[in-house]
Amino acid sequence: MEGNILPRRILALITGLALIIGLLFPGIPIQAEPAGPYNLTVEEGSLKFNQVRLQWEGSPEVHVWDENGNMNGGYLNIWNPGLSVKPETTYRLYLTDLSDRSLKSNIIEFTTPPMDPSTLPEPPLTPPHNLTVTDVTYSAITLSWSGDPSKGYPVYVNGNYSGEVWNWSNSYTYTIPEATVTGAVYKFMVRAFEPPEQSADSNVVTIKWGELEAPQDLQIVTATKTAASIAWAKVDGATEYHILLDGEWIGTSDTNRYAITGLSENQTYRFSVIARNQLWESPESDSVEVIPGRNYQAVTYYTSWARSPEGRDFKPQDLDATKFTHIQYAFADLCWNGVTSGGADCQKAGVPLHEDYKFNGEVVLGDPVNDLLNFTELNAKKAAQPDLKLILSVGGWTWSDFFSVMAATEQTRLAFANSAVEFIREFGLDGIDIDWEYPVEGGEEGNTQSPDDRENFTLLMKTVREALDAAGAEDGRYYLLTIASSQADNFIINADLVRSVEYLDFISIMTYDYSGTWDSRAHHNSPLFYDPAHFSVSASRNHASGSLLANLTSGIPGYKLNLGVPFYGVGWLEVENGEYGAILRKDLNKDETFGTWESFKFDYQDLEGNYVNKNGYTRYWNEYAKVAYLYNKENGNFISYNDQQSMMYTAALVRSLDIAGIMSWESHGDRSLTLTNELVRNLPINGLAGAARLEQPRQLTVKSKAATALTVAWERLEEADAYEVYANRTYQGTTKENSFTLNRLQPQTDYLIQILAIHRAEDGSITRVSDFSEGMQAKTDAAPSTSPGTSSGTGSVSPGSPATVLPQDPVIGEGEGGSLQIKLRSEKVKGVTIAKVDSAAVLKAVKGSSSPRLELVVDSSDGQVKLTVSSEIVAAMAAKGDQAEILITAGKVQYRLPLSALKLEKESRSIVISILKPDSAEQDAIKTAVGDIAAKLLAEPLQFKIEITDGDGNLKELSDFGRAFVSRIFQLGRTAPNSNQATGILWDAKSSQLLHVPTLFEEDGEGNWTAELKRTGNSIYAVIEVSPETPEGVPAWAKEDVAAILAKQIVSSTEAKVYRADEKITRAEFASLLVHSLGLNLDSGASTFTDVGADHPSSREIEAAVKSGLIKGRTPDIFDPSALITRQEMAVMMDNAAQFAGKRPGSDASMLAGFKDQAEVSAFARQPVARLLELQIMNGVSATSLAPKAHATKAQAAVVVMRMLRVLELSN
Repeated sequence: MEGNILPRRILALITGLALIIGLLFPGIPIQAEPAGPYNLTVEEGSLKFNQVRLQWEGSPEVHVWDENGNMNGGYLNIWNPGLSVKPETTYRLYLTDLSDRSLKSNIIEFTTPPMDPSTLPEPPLTPPHNLTVTDVTYSAITLSWSGDPSKGYPVYVNGNYSGEVWNWSNSYTYTIPEATVTGAVYKFMVRAFEPPEQSADSNVVTIKWGELEAPQDLQIVTATKTAASIAWAKVDGATEYHILLDGEWIGTSDTNRYAITGLSENQTYRFSVIARNQLWESPESDSVEVIPGRNYQAVTYYTSWARSPEGRDFKPQDLDATKFTHIQYAFADLCWNGVTSGGADCQKAGVPLHEDYKFNGEVVLGDPVNDLLNFTELNAKKAAQPDLKLILSVGGWTWSDFFSVMAATEQTRLAFANSAVEFIREFGLDGIDIDWEYPVEGGEEGNTQSPDDRENFTLLMKTVREALDAAGAEDGRYYLLTIASSQADNFIINADLVRSVEYLDFISIMTYDYSGTWDSRAHHNSPLFYDPAHFSVSASRNHASGSLLANLTSGIPGYKLNLGVPFYGVGWLEVENGEYGAILRKDLNKDETFGTWESFKFDYQDLEGNYVNKNGYTRYWNEYAKVAYLYNKENGNFISYNDQQSMMYTAALVRSLDIAGIMSWESHGDRSLTLTNELVRNLPINGLAGAARLEQPRQLTVKSKAATALTVAWERLEEADAYEVYANRTYQGTTKENSFTLNRLQPQTDYLIQILAIHRAEDGSITRVSDFSEGMQAKTDAAPSTSPGTSSGTGSVSPGSPATVLPQDPVIGEGEGGSLQIKLRSEKVKGVTIAKVDSAAVLKAVKGSSSPRLELVVDSSDGQVKLTVSSEIVAAMAAKGDQAEILITAGKVQYRLPLSALKLEKESRSIVISILKPDSAEQDAIKTAVGDIAAKLLAEPLQFKIEITDGDGNLKELSDFGRAFVSRIFQLGRTAPNSNQATGILWDAKSSQLLHVPTLFEEDGEGNWTAELKRTGNSIYAVIEVSPETPEGVPAWAKEDVAAILAKQIVSSTEAKVYRADEKITRAEFASLLVHSLGLNLDSGASTFTDVGADHPSSREIEAAVKSGLIKGRTPDIFDPSALITRQEMAVMMDNAAQFAGKRPGSDASMLAGFKDQAEVSAFARQPVARLLELQIMNGVSATSLAPKAHATKAQAAVVVMRMLRVLELSN
């Protein structure tokens, strides 16, 4: 989101005034001043190590550039001419007029002085954070808090000193006086102490002996069609909360938040809450009512600069707040070394909360004059509309400079959190919105960033959440914590949203700015869906539905997601042939305007009133992306925008994906409320009924299918005038009938089919759009032979049959599963069959085939082959998309190679595929190792190798396929292996051990058996069978799985000798078990954790688990390897393993409902435990008990790991 931009119309007003004076007083000479900014200098005495103030004449609003033409510091104006700079740096800068870059000032040069820490005040001692009651007994109250354990902590009760804590402890137990009676009040407070300094007070915890207060401020935080999240003010003394539906208990929470899923649309639910500890229970709270499907979120941003009378002139009183549930006020800034991101002084006389020096990390007002006026008027809106939430947004595109350094330390995180609480209380706010653009990478040039931002983002959210809850307990309020997130996938990773979302009430995804002035071709600002005609290789992902699905599939709950909606359009000058055309001119000419307030951006109201089918602009509609655009054929100008019709499809997307609602940027862009009213009509708020909904299409069926076509049908709807058909969420066509044929499909490919119903007015315009139908999976048939006259019987060699004799010229036909099959000519060199795949006939066949699969058959009785595939053929296969695959069949071995696993660069590369016997020394070592464990070889060792040419034509080996489990298939003959004792193995030369490879055994229906080894890396592979001795003391329910992990070498042969099933398993042992079960590449690099040295027996496995995303430490550098693992920690690791394997489903919290101790599942583990219960990988220890914090035994670990492998289709 943009930063603080004041109106740029003042210069025009000044110019106009000069013209008027000239007309009225023609005798007065008026000397023309230079156009644009001029006489640029550094304000005398303003140069500091982190700040400089510029002064100039001419244009009041400017952009700042360095001498090389790179924007440096962005936007300045004569009212706020401060610029944030770095110490000991030489700058050569000039200014340009905000609207006309050709109007330049002179260049100035200055060098900043070094930083002098002595000039900065020492920050005060940080007060204890999040003082909380952790236990209440008949004789004592136990308190805990967060803070530096090296400090002392005096504890005060009812204002009197009670005792203090040292010795690295953040906990205190207060003994209740014997004379205490019911109703006696105890107020607890803690300070930090580092002689001679004492900190400010912690939050105050109040206990009324014998009682708990009823929870206050119970509210619906978000609601979708089927889910609702509720929250309430934290109750001092409560250790858990019972959630009631219509007075009946439905669940328990250990936090002051709870999500309910499985609700029915348009049904009324009334929830209430009771606070509890082991002694007392509070009265029931007031109830709150939710109607799923009528309580959507309508969040909008109101900007500080909107009220300027010379510009937008849109004051809070002009905002119709009845159309919104939340107003997010943009923006506040951060202070660092006494200066804001924009280079202004943080300390400001006469401004509330800014009178004193502001320390690093503290929140500061961005535009104090406007901000204070706006807060007063917005609070008047709240008084008239009590359910309206007012949230302060911190950061934005322009003011994200200091987030990274602020989030990097506990001291500055707490400074931020505590100052946020002060802002909420001072200005009557309901919460904080963090708009950090962006952690780790991206954002405005010059922002501080670090690889540690990912970890620190979660720590920041946790700290702020705790501070808000602690303040809320004192105030009887629930304060909201939200973020604005990028539409890009990397934000999900870089903000660690899977973990940080636990602390957030909702996330508003900025699903706009997919295009802008940086582009060379005109495309859409906020496409809702994929348009196959789009020129970009990333277009299939870069759209609003793609962003939502990326978040949902990552595990972010739908009830915490809002879809971003732009109330503005984006334009370009002189675009060749309109949509997707080349942009021929980037800069405005002198005195030319193109945009409402900012160049190239248009408020929707401006477009509606002045451009749509007016002044040479014609409105067009992109049926695929579901967005409108304007094109002026006379001057070539192009504007992309989302209109009223787009809003109908936006609402359909929100309802169909079952998310919380929408966020709009920004409110003044839609003053006429055209877009806002359409959204509220389709996504009703505050329990009100919306417009009559068009029924969702149902009863989808496949009427017929072929290799490249599917005919689908559905139940006809009375009110539908037409139906839109989607395959894999991409528009395919519209029909008035209740059936449709999809053509040009890929053979033998699965498609997700969905239908939308639409209703039209008499003039043909769309008035209603239904929800998407439930998706139906449909698969096309296999393709016929691609080469006329070639027998369809030339498929792959079946297991056990003799090898085919290959002719000199390649034979082209149909192979396995409808693949394009090429039987290659070859020659034998030193026992290895050599073949090249480079002929024009093969290339023509690949390009002409609709199959994404290419099977290369080589005559090799022992499986030893070396194939070179030309770059042209690789490129032709890669063009077939994500399903493109090359299969190598060589004698009794087959290698299945998905091209997506090769990480090919844009330039085409040739690849060399080798399947060879290991050298004699390796063969001997492997046979010795096989003999040591009394195993027998079912398939001889072979080394699989992939090499790719680099830009210089050199071969580079690829040994790691990321998360792709690549298959190698060995034919085993007609003797059935024992799938519980047989396994694929790889040879690990570093440890001289045989290691497990995930393996599936299959019989082809004719008695021939194969072993499919699935792994994410290359190595030397073989297949073995072992009959291990079952250790003593293994319970009956675990015997089969314990035997399996021993036989399959998931537990090493060394460990197997001392294996005890009844022993508790440590964090390191379970991480090792998980890594070996998945066959991951073991890492030999430096350890992430300081407590896991290179000599630790599981160091390689732990590092592999870290790099694969399976585990996290207790802290960024502590893993705690010897600690016993709990059942819920085990669940989290396995849930990460399921995600690594691409098999993790959505989370259904109702899976926990039947367990009486489900409230004991920690927040970080609730979703993983629910998913594992759903997948039946984990069960309760009884029908009603999960025991999430119980330590797991090795027997339990063996059972869940084997279940996991079966569910992930990595074991029989």
